[in-house]
Amino acid sequence: MPNFDAGSYFLTTLAPIRKGATVDLDGSTVSFQQRLAITLATLPTALQSPATEKTGVQSPFARSLRTHLCRFAIIDDAVYNGRPPRNPVLTSLFGPDPIIADEPDRLNAAYLMFTAEIDAVTQDGAPLPATLSPSEQDAVRDAWARDIWDKAPDEVAA
Repeated sequence: MPNFDAGSYFLTTLAPIRKGATVDLDGSTVSFQQRLAITLATLPTALQSPATEKTGVQSPFARSLRTHLCRFAIIDDAVYNGRPPRNPVLTSLFGPDPIIADEPDRLNAAYLMFTAEIDAVTQDGAPLPATLSPSEQDAVRDAWARDIWDKAPDEVAA
């Protein structure tokens, strides 16, 4: 679900997480979701504060000068925000029965969400464009992905 605005390209991707279990590196059995959470927890953050500068390990995404923000999140299920608002008079006359709870929405699987905001350019230092066609947006996304791959091949391949 890409989007372009004011010289930046925004990308949000949702990928279902496989159900089931796998054998972890230490021989224990863990779900694919837990294994993914463990892997994401090991990713370094950007060297942008005194606490993170001490680690000396740069985030693979921060190695690209085009990256503004990247975030991973695991979405376990839909959030239940309560009942939708209803007219109390009409509900008392025609239903549904307010004592019986509504069935909450559920996801069919957990999802990995990846979001990124990047400069909408194909080369570092290029001027930010005012407009981009859909094919140019695809080229920006692909160039950024190649840049990440070139600057952090070990992390991307893992």
